[in-house]
Amino acid sequence: MSDRRPQESTTLNAPENTSFEELVSRLEDVVRKLESSDLPLEAAIATYQQGVALAQEGHARLTLAERTIEELTRGNQTKPADVDALLASRTDTEAPEPNEAER
Repeated sequence: MSDRRPQESTTLNAPENTSFEELVSRLEDVVRKLESSDLPLEAAIATYQQGVALAQEGHARLTLAERTIEELTRGNQTKPADVDALLASRTDTEAPEPNEAER
């Protein structure tokens, strides 16, 4: 089991260059694994944690997209939205830590 733990932890954090669609696909895979109920308890918990992290990242990206759209529709259409600035302004409160989401 210890040989699987590093692999599981690397999949928890989605890289910045992972597309939203890839996040959704990975989250769907997590749901399928959990629904199969063939997982031992420890693996199910680790898989659930992965799902929470993926869902939080997806939510944060949707929030960013919503902000971008709102900015564009407020009349700032003369210049393109500064996506990098929007990403930098993203706070941890937008995507709670996995432990906070489970409480």
